[in-house]
Amino acid sequence: MIKLRGEETLAKINKLQNILFILTGVFCTLGALMFKVGGTQLAIVNLFIFAAIALQLVTPKIHFQKYKIPFIVLIISFSISTVVSNLTLGGSWAPESLRFTLKIALFLLPLVLLFSDEELKEKSKCFFYGLKISCYIQLFWELAQILLWNVFSISLNQVVFGDLLKITVTHQWTFISDGYFRPTGVSWEPANLSLALVVGFILTKNKILKVLFSLGVILSTSRTGIIIYLLAVGIYSVRYLYNFKKENRKIEIKFRKKEIIISAVAFIALVAAIVIFRDSIVNKFDMMLNSVARTFQKLNVVNSDDSSANMHMRYYLEIPALISKSTVVNFLFGYGTSCAGYPYTHFFGIYDYIPNWNPESDFITTLFGNGILGFGAYYYFMGMNLKLNKDNFKGILLIIVLLFAGIFYLYIRSTWPLIILIMLYINKDSKDSKFELGD
Repeated sequence: MIKLRGEETLAKINKLQNILFILTGVFCTLGALMFKVGGTQLAIVNLFIFAAIALQLVTPKIHFQKYKIPFIVLIISFSISTVVSNLTLGGSWAPESLRFTLKIALFLLPLVLLFSDEELKEKSKCFFYGLKISCYIQLFWELAQILLWNVFSISLNQVVFGDLLKITVTHQWTFISDGYFRPTGVSWEPANLSLALVVGFILTKNKILKVLFSLGVILSTSRTGIIIYLLAVGIYSVRYLYNFKKENRKIEIKFRKKEIIISAVAFIALVAAIVIFRDSIVNKFDMMLNSVARTFQKLNVVNSDDSSANMHMRYYLEIPALISKSTVVNFLFGYGTSCAGYPYTHFFGIYDYIPNWNPESDFITTLFGNGILGFGAYYYFMGMNLKLNKDNFKGILLIIVLLFAGIFYLYIRSTWPLIILIMLYINKDSKDSKFELGD
């Protein structure tokens, strides 16, 4: 009887954990939803991760396998870099480094060590189910932002997060760049929105939603988003042509009744909207086209007059100089996890008015924040992840997208791309090897 009750309790815990992992997926891209802990703001997604880990501690057991070593080494290298920052840097650099490392160690390392492969597979499927929902939310929130701003001049994020929920951030809830409004989704940064939309494009099987996600990426006017979207489309195209040639198939285009009905309703709604708001739509559409056109012009960062693009270019151009100026310790272990902006400020005076910052690039941030050892550990972890997902096309595509996205923007601090990587970091050669994302 006692054993039976124990099994029932574990079954209930497992069911609750599955729900928590779904919620983790749903909330992981919604960075605008935060709460305060001792003066520090944390994304709500951290609550669900913490709760899932706490439930796992009911029956604590360390699941250590050889393939998990790269991630453990990564955490150790991040910790060593944090020690370096605490010994050598002043101001707010060291506390920021400690905060980021603790967040990864306390919230992400237990996901790898406390769950078995079979448990992680089950939780991963729940997570990606929730993540797909999160991407849908971002897509329709973006469309609502664009509609409300261009028709009624209402900032949806300012009204919801600034005025109603009173969530304070260092950025503005209304993102205006060069006089143009840019949607940010449930966050304050177009790059975060665009990555979520590309992830949604990869996860969904629905053709109409793929088209909407594609449109959403373009409307986000994010250079990084457009680049990684084109990369994903390119990989999809190569794979399709390869399979097409291999199987010697004929091109067939099929439409289901449901898709035809949805398309017809959407078309009628679009026509009605154009008739009702004709004059306003013409003016706003012209402004939107100009904004999108300027974004595509800025993809050529070499000849761009955009200050942000030029600064991104400078981060990379200064790499040889910074390496030559670094000590042996800094070259090996970096200046501190999440402290990659320090050498740029110290040697070149870049952003010397900001207490602590990082270049908007995962590549640069890991190279100078964690040194060549931490940099190598991070990208080795990515490489091992690719190997583990060799039979999982969507998993490989997600990893490649995150890999390239990190060249153009700083995503590693957002945590949710790291959660995706961990949810993919599973030994799929054990039982139940069938593993598909977004199902």
